[in-house]
This record gives sequence, structure tokens and C-alpha cells, in this order.
Amino acid sequence: MISIGYVFAVFCAGLLSFFSPCILPILPVYIAYLSVDATSEKLSFARKLARTLAFIIGLSAAFFLLGFGAGALGGVISSPIFSIVCGVVVFIFGLYMAGLLKIAPLMRERRFTLPKSIAGKKSVASAFLLGLIFSLGWTPCVGPILASILALAAEQGTAASGGFLLAIYSLGLAIPFLVLSLGSDFLLSRVRNLNRYLPTIKLVGGLVLAALGLFMIISQAYTLQTGASASRSLTPASTTESVKAAEDFTLPALDGSTATLSDYRGRPVYTKFWASWCPTCLAGLDDFASLATDYNEAGSAQILSVVAPGQKGEVDESSFSTWATGQDLTFPILFDSDGAQLSHFDIRAYPTSVFFDAEGRVVKKVTGEMTSDEVRAEIDALIAGKTGDTTTSVVDDGKGTTVHIDTNNLHDIYFAGGCFWGVEEYFSRIPGVYDVVSGYANGTTENPTYQQVCSGTTGHTETVHIRYDPSIVSLRTLATQLFKIINPLSHNQQGNDRGTQYRTGMYYTDEADASTLSSVLAEEQTKYSDPIATELKPLENFSEAEDYHQDYLKKNPGGYCHIDFSSLDDVQLEAAQSYVDPSEYTRPTDEEIKAMLTDAQYHVTQQEGTDPAFSGEYFNTFEAGIYVDIVTGEPLFSSESKYASGCGWPSFTQPIDPAVIVERTDTSHGMVRTEVTSRVGASHLGHVFPDGPSDKGGLRYCIDSSAIRFIPYDQMDAEGYGKFKDACAYGGDNS
Repeated sequence: MISIGYVFAVFCAGLLSFFSPCILPILPVYIAYLSVDATSEKLSFARKLARTLAFIIGLSAAFFLLGFGAGALGGVISSPIFSIVCGVVVFIFGLYMAGLLKIAPLMRERRFTLPKSIAGKKSVASAFLLGLIFSLGWTPCVGPILASILALAAEQGTAASGGFLLAIYSLGLAIPFLVLSLGSDFLLSRVRNLNRYLPTIKLVGGLVLAALGLFMIISQAYTLQTGASASRSLTPASTTESVKAAEDFTLPALDGSTATLSDYRGRPVYTKFWASWCPTCLAGLDDFASLATDYNEAGSAQILSVVAPGQKGEVDESSFSTWATGQDLTFPILFDSDGAQLSHFDIRAYPTSVFFDAEGRVVKKVTGEMTSDEVRAEIDALIAGKTGDTTTSVVDDGKGTTVHIDTNNLHDIYFAGGCFWGVEEYFSRIPGVYDVVSGYANGTTENPTYQQVCSGTTGHTETVHIRYDPSIVSLRTLATQLFKIINPLSHNQQGNDRGTQYRTGMYYTDEADASTLSSVLAEEQTKYSDPIATELKPLENFSEAEDYHQDYLKKNPGGYCHIDFSSLDDVQLEAAQSYVDPSEYTRPTDEEIKAMLTDAQYHVTQQEGTDPAFSGEYFNTFEAGIYVDIVTGEPLFSSESKYASGCGWPSFTQPIDPAVIVERTDTSHGMVRTEVTSRVGASHLGHVFPDGPSDKGGLRYCIDSSAIRFIPYDQMDAEGYGKFKDACAYGGDNS
């Protein structure tokens, strides 16, 4: 993404070009051409506007195409060295503009003029051509500025970014033209008075360009030297950062009263969102009533519940009130009839618990049923003044047990497998999946309705959006499970459903996922002689389906479904038999991590830094043993997969267990790389590259020494890693 600073600088460069010594003195000639007709009669406002806009379009067209081409070229040559070259160009032109460097070829002026036969007509078409040839000329002032902007556009690495920057430059140049052309003679005369400031304008503009070029050079040189990644918002937020004040709300209650959140300031508040159609919710109402009685009567905490009549499958308020009155429910029930609180707290499933501290701040949100003991423990901790853990949600795995999910480490993937009712329910039962939402993807219509999608005219396919914790379930596992519930050879049909909206597909938003999905697709293809019809594409144009489609089978247990759920046993067994059990390792708090790590270790693991090449403790270590996460102690790599790559960092062909590594796309510094982080600790470890030994999978996990700790083979028993000795019996390959 282009920074706002670059955009502002480029816009200012356009303004600088307009007020430069090469344009300002000849403004009257251009303004006169745009303001009078062939007989020197002044034009009406509308005709002046038409000609001026035509001139600006001509001016911008060439600039935009130049920027588009420069950005595309940068994408082909993309590398830090190319970016440094671009920075040098900008720096040199800046010094030239400031008058600090003399370059004779740049001081030559080359302008183009319209043929008299065309210029004399003074029409909208000739104004367009005038703008076009104006942009193609070279002047000692504007030329270097434009060349600098083109270098900056090339450094962005995409045609779209290059075209956008030159469009911004054109805007800065064109706005004054438009204002003066449509303005008065007085305004033009005032602009002429700026001539005496032209040397200062030129000096300041040149220095700004030189500074921009210097910044480009330094930042890319740093990348080349260290390979460091700029900090990005991928590291889980700390508990303190996650705590935030909730917007106050007032809701009507079943008993006719109202309740306002701020009225309970000074004591913790526990709010449970639930629905009358939710069996899990209904099963927990007795325990919830006991909680409400104990805490509300004692006044130590406030227990509330919220239902949303008319929302997400709930009956209307009147019907709910009749039902609830017959149930003799004794706890507070508030009505969120317009769904405002469902939206504010992002309630995707029932039940969901939201905990507030005594200051009215949200400190924890839990999706799924919590036991009475778990709720009491959270409330008691808040009463004691302790802040809850906002990074974890508890989700039912479909068998009555709970899975603790790191909600700050969720990943997204989109699958199409026929009717989304069954696909949504299937993936929601997989351990590690936090949320599944039905929708429509990869079509041409914005926010289509179900009826429009079924017409076959929108190009959308019924798709589910899956949010999952990759430390618990891998993308490979999810993709493999998709193929267990679809017929991958079938075009536009699954089960009894026919139509283009029932085609199958895997759609990703993270480029790092493409290789994993492609690998699964290739493995499935080996099972068939006919080509697989399942699509593998980037996600386009996803929109959520209507409310009545969400959680359809939960609301209608006997509803239609073409999915066979028996294969869920496979993934649950797989999770149980993971080689490295994530529940044995925990991530310390941010404060504890900072205290336990050295500055270098903290910089690498928490700020996505990089050890200098050939300097790390383990880059040349090949004895037998195990390499564990420096933060959590979770096993990551075995000595048997370590080899001498010559790159200057510890290199491995594979992790000790694929599940312990989480991959993300890293687009910093004009490069596209695959970052690897640890599963439990979410620590930055390094990157993985496709240039490893071909006989061992072709991958090279390039890992920073500061992110790992080595435990020699003969010490593994003493440190509690004895069960992994079978994977570490041999040292690495240092040949």
C-alpha cells in the first residue's frame, strides 16, 4: 500500500511543477488559449470549463500511462537494488532542482507545439491535444520532477500503484490550471507576482526531492544488509491493548424496565447473548439463573442476558415474551430488537459471553458455552481487580469438549462445496475453527440476494468464510476435509443441487495459502484420471448471505443437507494425535516476554527483526538435538532437518511437526516473502523459501538464531523433551 506521505509528496510535486520557472511565466499564453475563441471573443463559463477539462485530460493521459508503465516495470525488476537505483535518481534530480548540482543535458529545453491548422480552431479537441503535447515536453524544471515521480512509481512495483501516483501528480498540476482558467484576470495577475519567489520555490522543491530519494536509498539499503521486516500488526495484541471501553447502551427488559450499562459502573458486568432456538443456550439457563441470583443479590457483580427478537432466527418480541413468561425465567433479559448490540460486539454465534470490568471496559469475549465454574472464575477475577485474558475464546468442538482459541491469531479461508447450509455446519464442528459464515463469492454483482445468485446471472458460488486458529488446525487439514464432502469431478452440481452457484472452489486472501492449497489439489488429482473441477483462485467480491441462511442447520436440525458428517472423526483423531501437543506450552504475557528475552531476541521475535547474516549462535551448529521456541519452549525443528545452506542463517528442510509453524505473506520492502511464526508463541522466526534441497522437499526454512534455543540430544530428557529424541538422534548435514 502506498503511504499517505508519498501521496502528499507527489501532490505537492504537481503543485511545484505548476509554480516552477518553466511554467509560471508562460501561463498567460495557455490561459488565453483556453479562455477565448478563434476571433478573440471571451468564452462563456461552460465553454471555458469544457476546454480546460479537455486540456487537463490530455495532460493527465500521458502522465498516467507513463506511471502505469513505470510501475509495471518496477514489478518485473522488483528488488531492493532496483529501489535503491530509483532512490539515487530521485536524489540526483533533487540536488539538480535545488541548484546544488549542474547536469548540462537536463538544462536543455524541448517543447512541442500544435500545428497551426489545429491550434487555430481553438476547440475542445485541440485543447485536449494541447494538454497532451504539453505533458510530452521536457523543461529543466518540470522534467526532473516528473522523472523523480516516475522513479518513485517504479519503486512501488505495480502498474496500478504507478498509475495512481502519476494521477495524483497530474491532479496537483491540473487544479491550478483549472482555477486560473475559470478565474478572473485579477487572480492571474496575482499569480504573476509570484515570479520573484521562483528561485526559493525551486530550492525548497529540490531539497524535498533529495530528502525523499535519500529516504528510499537508506530504507532499501537496510533491507539488503539485514533482511529485516518492518513491524506489522500481526503480533497478537497484549491484554492491556485489547481492553477497551464499550459504548454505553440502554435496552428494554422483559419485565418492562430498562437497563443501562453505565448504571453498573463500579462493579463487573457479565452479559450473555443467547437465543430461544439454541439448544446449548437452553441447557445452560438453570446455571445462568443461579449466577444471576448469587451475584446480583450480593451486589458484587451484575449478571445480564441479551436476546435479539427478529434477528438471527429469533422470534419477534411479542412471541418471545409469551414464551419466556411461560418458562418462569428469573434472571434479567434485555431486548436488542434492532440488532445494534449484536453488530457492536460482533456476535456471530450463540451463546456468546461478554465480560466488562468495573470501569465498563470489555475485557473478554467468549464464543460458545462456558461452564458455571469458568464464568464464576472470570467474574471473581474481575471483582478482585484482575483483567481477563482477551486473547482466548472457548469453542465447542462438536463433542462437548472445549477448545481454547487465540482470537488474535485467526486466519481466513473461503470454501465452496455446494449448498452452504451443510458446509457451514461441517466446518464449524472442526476443532480450531472459530467461526463460519455463509455467503456468496467470486461473482460480478455487489451484495447479491439469494434469488439473484440462484438465477445464475451473477457468477457467484455459495461459499463459506472460515476463521480458524492455525495453531490448532492447519489449512492443509481444512482443505483435505473439503475434498471429503464434495465430488471434485462434478461441474456445477453437488448432491441434488444444480447450477453455477454450486460449483466447488477454494478461495484465498493470503498469497501464502496458495501453495498449500495447490499442493492439496495436486494430491487429490492423483486419485482421478479426469481433471478436478474444483477452482483455486484469489477471493473476489465476497458478501455475507441473508440472516436466515446463517447457522441454518443449528436452527433447523432436520433441514436439508447433502453433507456426510462421518468424516469429521478423521480430523478430530488427527488433532488428538498431533506430534507436538500445543496444550503443553503457553505464551507468557508481554511483560514477562520482555523481561525474559535479551534485546536482540525481543527485537527478532516480537518486532519482526532479523539477525545479521553469519552472526547468529546456531547458523553453523550441526550436532544432534532439538530447536525450540525461545519464548514458549515449543519444539520447532530437529537437528536431522538442519543443513548448511550458505545463506548465513540456520536452515532447515522442514519443521519437526508441520502444525507448529504458521505461515503468513510478508510484502514489506517491495518483496513478497512467506514469513514463518511459531504456533503457540506467535513469535517471528524467519522466512521459508522454495530453494531448499530438492530431494528433501525443496524448502528452506531460514530461521533467526535469536528466535530459537538449542537443546543437545543428551540433555533432552532432563529438560522434558525426551519423547522427541526419535526425531533428533542424528546431527544436521554440514556438507
